[in-house]
Amino acid sequence: MDTVDLVAETITRVTMQGFDPHQASWDHKVCVFMHAAQGIIDNGGFEYFFESPFHRNPDMSDFPAVFEAVGAKFSADAVREALRRASTTIPQYDDLNKILWRESEANYDLLARYIKSHASSYT
Repeated sequence: MDTVDLVAETITRVTMQGFDPHQASWDHKVCVFMHAAQGIIDNGGFEYFFESPFHRNPDMSDFPAVFEAVGAKFSADAVREALRRASTTIPQYDDLNKILWRESEANYDLLARYIKSHASSYT
């Protein structure tokens, strides 16, 4: 199974069980939060990410943590910096968007590897 299919099928399996960001296991958070964040940022940058109405208001500090969990250090650092900038008067994200866009394919590969290595969490 290729990366896209593995991630998509895992997301479907996790969310169909009623994903709650406050009650979900860490492995489920890694999969759902990373996929959501990367997808939103790929489509419109951090501007879109911060405009997105996340269901049940997850802890925003989980977002950089999930990137770290799969080994996406550059992306985790960029998300952490974006969270810091979001509280400023006129946040700018162009440099951070470029990092996430550049790392996107690698991040999905890292997520697929994480899913495979934690397979028992996703059955």
